[in-house]
Order: sequence, then C-alpha cells, then structure tokens
Amino acid sequence: MPKKNGVNRLLIIVNTAAYNGAMKQLSLWLPFLDPDTWRCCVVFLREEGPMSGKIVPSGATIYSRVLRSRFDPLVLIRIMRIIFGFKPHITFTIDERNSMVLGRLAGVLTGSAVIHAVHSTPPPDQAKLSWWNGLTFRFVTRILAITENHQTRLEKIGIPRDRIHCVVNAVPSVEAISVERSSTGNVTAAYVGVLRREKRIDMLLEAFAMISDEYQHLRLSIIGSGPLESELKEHARNLEILDRVEWHGWQQDVTPLLNKTDFLVLPSEPGVETLSMAVLEAMSLGIPVVSTDVGSMSMAVVPETGILIPHGDIKLLAEAIEKMTRDPEMRLHMGEKARLRQRRLFSVDRLRNDMNLFLESMVDR
Repeated sequence: MPKKNGVNRLLIIVNTAAYNGAMKQLSLWLPFLDPDTWRCCVVFLREEGPMSGKIVPSGATIYSRVLRSRFDPLVLIRIMRIIFGFKPHITFTIDERNSMVLGRLAGVLTGSAVIHAVHSTPPPDQAKLSWWNGLTFRFVTRILAITENHQTRLEKIGIPRDRIHCVVNAVPSVEAISVERSSTGNVTAAYVGVLRREKRIDMLLEAFAMISDEYQHLRLSIIGSGPLESELKEHARNLEILDRVEWHGWQQDVTPLLNKTDFLVLPSEPGVETLSMAVLEAMSLGIPVVSTDVGSMSMAVVPETGILIPHGDIKLLAEAIEKMTRDPEMRLHMGEKARLRQRRLFSVDRLRNDMNLFLESMVDR
C-alpha cells in the first residue's frame, strides 16, 4: 500500500546497466510502475551502461559513477548523501557484491526494506553463504528468486525460506512469428550466450563433430562473444567442422538470427544457468530447445517443448541434436508447444503483476 503521502520511494542500486539477463528483467517491470504510486531513484555505481535507457523509469532521479575506483572510501559519503536525500521505503539491488553491500547499508541507515534479486544459482560445491553475506544478511528483508527450484537451492546454502520470494523470469511474447528458414535444405542449430568455459561450447562442438555424416546439412550458429572465442574456433578447426560453424559475435538483438534457427542448444554445466533468457526468447519465437538439465531449465524444457539431457554427456548431446535434425515435424510441434508454454508461464504481464504485488507487500510490511 502507498505511504501516507501516496508515493512510495524505490531506490535501485546496480553496478552498471549491461546487456545481461538481470537488466533485461529489470527493464520489463521497473519502467512500468505506476508513476502516481512510485517515485524512483536509480544509482549506477559505475557508468550508466547501454541498458540504462531501458531500465530507468520516466522522471526517475539518476546518479552515476558513485564508485570511482575499486577501493574508493568516498563512496560511503556519496551513497549516504543519496540515501538521506531520497529516504527510500524500499532499496532494490541485483546480486552484485558492491550493490548488495551498499543496499544493506541503505537499509540500516533509513529503515527501508532491502530486496536483493538473485539471478545466479549457487554452484553445487557451495554449502553455505559467504562469510560477509552471512554476517550482514540480517539487514536483508527479502531475497528475490526466479524459480521454485532456485528458491530451494538458496535454502540449501542457509537462506531461510520465509526470507525468499519467488518471481519467475519472463520475456516478451511474440504475436506474429516471422521465421526465415534456409532455402538450401540446411538445418541450423544455435547457441546464444557468452563464450565462457562453464557454458561448455567445447562440448557442443565435440558433439557436433560426432554426428553422423548423414547430417552434413546441419549447421551450427554461435551467437555471442567471450574470452574463449579464439580457443573455440581453433577447437572447431581441429575437429574439422569449422566450415559448418558460423560465428556471429555479440548481438544486441538476437531475434533476426533466431528466426533463421531450427532449434536452440544450451550445453551448460551446473552452477551457471538458473532460467536461461536465451531459452525463453527462443521459445517465444516457436523454437524448440535441447538443454542440459541444470538450474531450473526443466521448468521450461519439457518433453513437449524440447529435449533435456544430463550435463557432461557428449554422446547424449549428439544424439539429441541428431534427433532434432532428422525430424522436422517434431521440431514444428515442439516449437508451437514452446511458444504456448512461454506465453502461459513466462509472460511479461505476469511478471509485472507479480512484482507490483510483491513491492506493495514490502512497503506495507
């Protein structure tokens, strides 16, 4: 419920508005809060970043470069001036250490509710909160998880269940799908994401190389960039599949390339994915998915929408890719079911409604 003057004050503290899943989620609900009920202040500890124009609500107060170096003692003075000037009812941060620490400070100094949105899944070998997290966790009002499985994993590292609230990720639904499949008879599998070791693109390339010569019409589209790009290209060359792999680099909008894709592949290992935005975006376009069973991917990838396999099994990954490649009718059926599942479970309308109710409950607590 609104405060006495009819306006709730929401302070958002982030490092920078980079192109990532957390910022995409923020962009889907934050600018759409009712301006008659919510007044917002957005603090960028570093630069504003390329997504800033999409996450900042109209009329919001903006501060940037509040943290000017890795060890900046004056950041406490700057953030305290902002906090006491704005007097937030709610302080909202993403799971970045700098923003989380300063968010907890804001809660202590103003008595505001502190919400940390956690988008990463704790790795399997993490048994408890880090020492600094455990020491200051009493200043956190709620942890925002993005699936029920994610909530369960957070409980296992010591976060009490009654301090976790779940709001499931969303992506915009696509009303009219414009698919541009290849006219050459080729089938295209795509990977979308950063090129890091734990994403296991190396295993995807190895699985691709294992696939029978019967499927020479299969192509692999790598959409993304990262520290392993050169190494992965060399790996593809050694596997003698470089001529069948297209490297598109980082793309601000992946939709045009996804519209040319027959199915998506996510080969990640545990502790990397929670609920992949790339998978949800593909589903919204009617594209089926092959994914490892990590994080909460089983919530999106069910037998009707794709193929879920154990992580680390290259042979099963190759078999799943072959199955998708040889059966266009199955791909079409799974793609339509994927589109419907995205609209039912991962819609933006549901996300905005859930976030509105959650924020109102935090003001009225």
